[in-house]
Amino acid sequence: LGQAYQAKKDFPQAANAYNQAITLNRTDKETLEANKALWIDTVSKDPTNPLNHVGLGQAYMYLGDFDQAQ
Repeated sequence: LGQAYQAKKDFPQAANAYNQAITLNRTDKETLEANKALWIDTVSKDPTNPLNHVGLGQAYMYLGDFDQAQ
């Protein structure tokens, strides 16, 4: 669902869908990587929005990459 919203450029709905999926299963690597890709995309489209950077940092934290999260 997150990928479908992302393809339509509906980033808020995509983020919600990924968050719900991650809540159900925090170990699904495919979902975690897709979530990270979403946030990388949102940061590149709106780099001055601090919430996008928070989302990207959280995506890296879910993947266990705390250095990148900083």
